[in-house]
Amino acid sequence: SFIPSAEQTGHGPVRRLLMAPDATAALLDLCFNDPVLFRAVEAITGCAALRFFAGSVYRLTAARGDVPWHDDCVDGRRVAMTMTLAPEAYDGGVLQLRERDGHEIRDVPNPGPGDAILFRIHPSLQHRNTPLTSGTKTAFAGWFGDGPSLARRLRSATAEGVQ
Repeated sequence: SFIPSAEQTGHGPVRRLLMAPDATAALLDLCFNDPVLFRAVEAITGCAALRFFAGSVYRLTAARGDVPWHDDCVDGRRVAMTMTLAPEAYDGGVLQLRERDGHEIRDVPNPGPGDAILFRIHPSLQHRNTPLTSGTKTAFAGWFGDGPSLARRLRSATAEGVQ
């Protein structure tokens, strides 16, 4: 099931539907926290020392699909990834990239199921999704970073729960 979300960024709220935490979400996080995948992402992006992935499944709809310009430069995030999951057709919801101080906007569509985009996170680079005009876009998105590994975060969360 999906629940409404209005996560705050430094540039306004991101309005979308997030998959409620469940076994599917946990399995996706586990699969993407693979050292072999980290090395592949490092080779593709030139970004070294990746140690974690944190992601979520989300939906954009015409009524709930506003993702403003932002840069994701928080919590040790170094590389962003977005992957289209569902085969339903939709219009809009295109990933756009721009230099913070530039005027050129690059559209980076990924409309097919399994299509994925990787891009480095940097304070000079911003991104957003254009509004959806029809249909529903379901995607898995997240960040590869250089902070604590998934195992360390789980041990820490377990220790906090025991206290």
